[in-house]
Amino acid sequence: MGDKREVILKAAERLFSRSGFDGVSIRDIAAEAGVNSALIGYYHGTKESLYRSLFADRYALFNEERLRLLGQTELVAYDKQCLAALVQAWSKPLLQLLQDESNHDFIVLLSRESGEGSVDRHHIVRQFFDPAARSCMAAMGRVYPHLQQAELALYYLWIVTPVVNFIANTQRAARLAEGRACNLPAAPGSIDRLLTFITEGLHAAIMLNHRS
Repeated sequence: MGDKREVILKAAERLFSRSGFDGVSIRDIAAEAGVNSALIGYYHGTKESLYRSLFADRYALFNEERLRLLGQTELVAYDKQCLAALVQAWSKPLLQLLQDESNHDFIVLLSRESGEGSVDRHHIVRQFFDPAARSCMAAMGRVYPHLQQAELALYYLWIVTPVVNFIANTQRAARLAEGRACNLPAAPGSIDRLLTFITEGLHAAIMLNHRS
């Protein structure tokens, strides 16, 4: 029976990513999963609960890896290499999802919720994203101990926003390349260059503010 729960989740993930939350019904998900609608209620309750279950399952997987890597990262005050290791620990598990096509639907949902974070209609950001963000902010505060909480929040967004935009706009990049091969996530060194861009810019901005 546990397999049915997973089948339902994958069917919901596919449909939510293609049609959005409002464009999908429980009946649609049941048809996609090949199950009775009542079974969805048994495993997941409402459509809202089912949607949140997607993040409870999928977000937890890569977030555990981020926290593990972050816990292994040496954090020395005002050391740019420590910031680089922090940025890499926090960003790479998410970016590596792009390497597997089976993650495409979840990446769409993740990007959508991140982009609509100020609205947070389904409380995904508040329940899943924000607690994780505070772990990263605490680590950043050890590298830059002069930063206040509001500054840490701002600089945290400077880390995650380029990553989310990178994920969300890879197809647009292909269009801008006018049909030429432009598989950014798989391009050699593309992820490392992005993380270097984030690290260098963030460190320069923080230290400029600190010196002033």
